[in-house]
Formats: sequence, C-alpha cells, structure tokens
Amino acid sequence: MGIENIALLAIKAIANNPDLLKNMPNIPFPTMGGHVFWNTIASDKGWKLQQNQITHHVRILDPDNIRHGWGTEEEMQKLLNKIIK
Repeated sequence: MGIENIALLAIKAIANNPDLLKNMPNIPFPTMGGHVFWNTIASDKGWKLQQNQITHHVRILDPDNIRHGWGTEEEMQKLLNKIIK
C-alpha cells in the first residue's frame, strides 16, 4: 500500500469519526493560510478560526498563518478568545 493510499484511508477515518482528533497536540506550525480545504469562520486582529471542509476540525492561525491550536470548534473558540484578550 502506497503512502497516498494510507493518507486517503486516514482522512476517510477522521471524516467518519472526528473524535479521533481529540487530545491531539497543539504545536505551533506554519501553514499555507487555509486557501484550500478551510473555511474561515471567525477572525479578529489578524487571527483566524478556520474549519476543515473534510474533517470539520477547527484550527487557529495567527496573522502570519502559524497554527496555534486545533481541535473542536468549542475548544478553539475558547482558546481564540483567550489569545485575543
């Protein structure tokens, strides 16, 4: 099985069971800004709350498109509120 097939199986598994993303580490990581597969559902002071179109998990990006957290929408909304204040 090639890496492409493994990645596709992983994406399908997450899409079918988003709870798999709970308790994942939140490590600041550069992104491409979410122009593909991401919807910005809130923004403030350059920070963005984005939801993945496939898995529906949510992440927070700073004004430089560095990811500072990912998880459920409720968790990330709380974290974004702390960051902005």
